[in-house]
Amino acid sequence: MPSQVNKRIAKNTLFLYIRMAFTLVVSLYTSRIVLKYLGISDFGIFEIVGSITASFSFLIASMTLATQRYLNFTLGQNDSTKVSKVFSTALNIHIGISLVLLLLAETVGLYFLNYHLNIPEGRMTAANIVYQFSVGSTLLGIVFIPYNALIIAHEKMSFIAGISIVNAILRLIIVYLLVIIDSDKLTAYAALAFAVAMTVQASYAFYSRRHFKEHCTYKLERDKALLKEMVSFSGWCTFGGVTAICKSQGINFILNIFHGVTLNAAMGIANRVAEATNQLVASFQTASNPQIVKQYSCGEFDSLSTLVIRVSKFSYFLMLLVSIPLILNTEFIFKIWLVEVPEYAPEFVKWMILFVLTDSIAGPQWMSILATGKVRNYYLIETAITALNIPLCILVLYFHYSPVYVFIVRFAVNLVVLFWRAVYMQDKIQLPFKRYLKKVVAPIIAVSISAGAISIAASNIPVQGVIRFFVLSAISVLAVMAATWMLGLDANERKTCKSLILAKLGLSRQ
Repeated sequence: MPSQVNKRIAKNTLFLYIRMAFTLVVSLYTSRIVLKYLGISDFGIFEIVGSITASFSFLIASMTLATQRYLNFTLGQNDSTKVSKVFSTALNIHIGISLVLLLLAETVGLYFLNYHLNIPEGRMTAANIVYQFSVGSTLLGIVFIPYNALIIAHEKMSFIAGISIVNAILRLIIVYLLVIIDSDKLTAYAALAFAVAMTVQASYAFYSRRHFKEHCTYKLERDKALLKEMVSFSGWCTFGGVTAICKSQGINFILNIFHGVTLNAAMGIANRVAEATNQLVASFQTASNPQIVKQYSCGEFDSLSTLVIRVSKFSYFLMLLVSIPLILNTEFIFKIWLVEVPEYAPEFVKWMILFVLTDSIAGPQWMSILATGKVRNYYLIETAITALNIPLCILVLYFHYSPVYVFIVRFAVNLVVLFWRAVYMQDKIQLPFKRYLKKVVAPIIAVSISAGAISIAASNIPVQGVIRFFVLSAISVLAVMAATWMLGLDANERKTCKSLILAKLGLSRQ
């Protein structure tokens, strides 16, 4: 991997880590306060109602990837005129999708909310108000995708980090207002969350128009060939978004139907922990994704395969640093974090962390596949495998197994998808499956076993409370770092890491 690319990714990752550290603390704090003042029942309502629009908002993630792919590809070819065309075409597509989503949300979604969800008596009106605000947030997210994608394509991660911190501050203000508001706190929280979403999306548009005016000047683009190509690509990405439903919102609905909003509250807590911890990896991958697409567009397959291997490994090792301490200290963290702990929440959180840990290596896989622009067969097969989550989870709950088995099913299916994706991408980016197993899977297994064994052994230390938390966390982190250095990195990677560290400390040779 070229030195210049290393430095760019490292710099952008630093900005995004600053964002991650701040938003992680805010997310955990606000979750505690929101759960306290809404109560488990209303918190569960907010989560399950939000899941309906989240089922539609899989379009946001899918369309963002599609738009980023085309923007990164054209920027990699230094074609400024086509970048502007891609932006305008993407905006036209997103406006059209938002109108279709609005129709579906106000018909199918509204019907599902009122006639199929398990909502406590007397709270249906509040649930409908929350739903409308959630729909509004989703529509805003879809329409403004091209602006967000343009910023990431230009690798302006300092702004992404800055606006995320502003977002976190606004959510802190929401928590304060929630405490002093003397009205229905559930509907007030939904309205305030919508106002924050509107502010953040407007900021993306303002920044893009100010700094990339030549690229984001909107035109009613009439390039039919480009429109057809992008619609086709985006359509398959959208179809692949069904995967997100199967892995999250679909399971959330199933839990609601079998067990009510109490388990949705536990699921909401698990999702918040997953979102917070996943930001560690998301920051690193967001910084590296543009380079994956740009290297593919330039035909630099040797550099591309090396980049995919390194980003996959480093993503996992970074996630492992926080995963082991969190899993071993889950019960203690819940005692000091939440006033009232929903049933099954600790178990849900542990399995969700394991899921995010294994899923951390997925980003470079699907980003390299998206870079090729040929995604139909990929999404058809991936969706077919992932859709197994729904019938398997229904069977588990139908036969009265513990709800925890829902997460075990999700974890197992995800492992199958990860290995299948590694096989699928080998010909697409010239990265043989055997090399992937040797360079990515083998080091990951070696580091996990060694660091995990040391950490589990250390969990038997004869101390309790805060002292146990800090001692066990320190031992786990040191074990992961040592195992990663000795077993996870090859000689070139250790040399690269050492050079970057020395450069940051100002100790590199002049």
